[in-house]
Order: sequence, then C-alpha cells, then structure tokens
Amino acid sequence: MSKYKITEQEYNEVLELVKINKLKRVDRRLQVIVLRYEGFSNEEIAGRLGYSGKQSISRLCADFKRQGLEKYAGHKYGGNHRALDDAKEQERLSCPRTKFPLWMEVSVFCKSVAFVRFFLPSMTLKTS
Repeated sequence: MSKYKITEQEYNEVLELVKINKLKRVDRRLQVIVLRYEGFSNEEIAGRLGYSGKQSISRLCADFKRQGLEKYAGHKYGGNHRALDDAKEQERLSCPRTKFPLWMEVSVFCKSVAFVRFFLPSMTLKTS
C-alpha cells in the first residue's frame, strides 16, 4: 500500500499537463504520478522510467503532494542566461573590448607551452 495516494482529480490534471508539456525532464516526473495512480509499484515505475530506485519514486510522489502540481511540474533547471534590462544590455554592448577574455588568454598560453615542449624539447620554461 502506497503512502502517497494520488486522487482522480490530480490524475486528470497531470494528464492534461502531460499533453501540453514539451520538456523531457518534466515529462518524466509527470509520468511517475500517472503510473502511481494506475497502480504500479515503486520498483516497477523506477524500472520503466529509468530511475535509480524505489526511494527516488517515493520522494517524487512526496514532492508532488507537498508542492502541488504547478511547482512540481515547473522546469527546475536554468541555464547561464543572464537577464539584463535594456539599459544594462546597451551599456555592455557600447563599451569596447580591448583585451581578450581571460579564458582565451589562458588557452593561448597553454597551447604555446604545449608547442614549445613538443617541438623544442631542449627549451624548458623557468618558473620563478
């Protein structure tokens, strides 16, 4: 017997959301709720959806009950996108770049060190 019961109303709401959802990770989490309502055990759900074990399925069901559908089905993973307003964006675009970014300078340095070590083995770099 499962601790977290999914009601018919919750099940119907999840099915509606599954139809319009386009995100793979969110779809996987929603499928956990659908399969739980349909009577599958934690082990069966984990096997079908590729989760590591029954504890992760139980945790997902607990999260669904605690957070509600909107927060549970939200996309939790953001990128490195920086939200700038128009003024900040214009400020960044207007200032001239005189130097390369640091990662480019490091990359060029590492390539030059590798070149020297490979083609000129008699030369050694002195670090002090």
